[in-house]
Amino acid sequence: MLNLIMRLLKKLSEGVPDKKHALLSWKLDCSTMGDGYKVAEITDQIAEDSELYNLTISYGATEIWKEKEAAFSARISDMRLRIATEQKLANLSVTYTAGTAVNTAGGNLEIHIEKLPAGTEVFDLAKLRISYKTKALHYIGHNKKAHDYRNVANLKIFDKDGVELHNMDSNPAVQRMENNLLEKKN
Repeated sequence: MLNLIMRLLKKLSEGVPDKKHALLSWKLDCSTMGDGYKVAEITDQIAEDSELYNLTISYGATEIWKEKEAAFSARISDMRLRIATEQKLANLSVTYTAGTAVNTAGGNLEIHIEKLPAGTEVFDLAKLRISYKTKALHYIGHNKKAHDYRNVANLKIFDKDGVELHNMDSNPAVQRMENNLLEKKN
């Protein structure tokens, strides 16, 4: 029986932009109430004015990746989330597909989670922590011009038969940067 009362996806800016390195920090908070789903897919659309720099994923207190460089772009297959007792909770795969349009960057960060049969603990989407940094590309060549960087994420929930139960977009998250590196002072 399906028992999804609520699902939640929030895309948030995290901290203050790092102007020295042109880095923006973001995080995704996901959750569902109920466990009547088999697969969760999170897709983050990174805008064409920035590119993925690194990625951190943790589950509860267990760190899976710490600031993994964006060069991982190939699919990571059959990564398993484990709790202290080594019980397998879910298969997790991560794919980053960079944009291919001329003179743009951006791309899609896709995180696919497949819950494994329940043991003593069931996978809880709310314990999954996803944070990452993007490199602000517009910022580099535009002096004294503020620019808004916008990103949106999407969460899809599927049942054991692959039927889509929910499809939800996050709120648009916005961070602003202005380059003041070329300033003459008397």
